[in-house]
Amino acid sequence: MSNLENLEKRLAAAIENLSGGAALMAENALLRADLTALKAQRKADVAELDSLLAKLKPILEEAGNA
Repeated sequence: MSNLENLEKRLAAAIENLSGGAALMAENALLRADLTALKAQRKADVAELDSLLAKLKPILEEAGNA
C-alpha cells in the first residue's frame, strides 16, 4: 500500500470518528497536510520526469534511425 493510500485510509478513519473530539480534529488536519504535501511532491516528480523524457526523446529517435 502506498503512502498516499495509507494517508487516505487514516483520514477516512479520522473523519468517521470526529465525535472523538479535538485530538481527531488535529489528526485530520495533519493527515490533510500530509496528503497535500504528497500530492505536491508527486506533481513535482511528474514534471521532472516529463522534462527528462522530453530531453531523451530526440536522442532515442536518433538512435532508432541509425
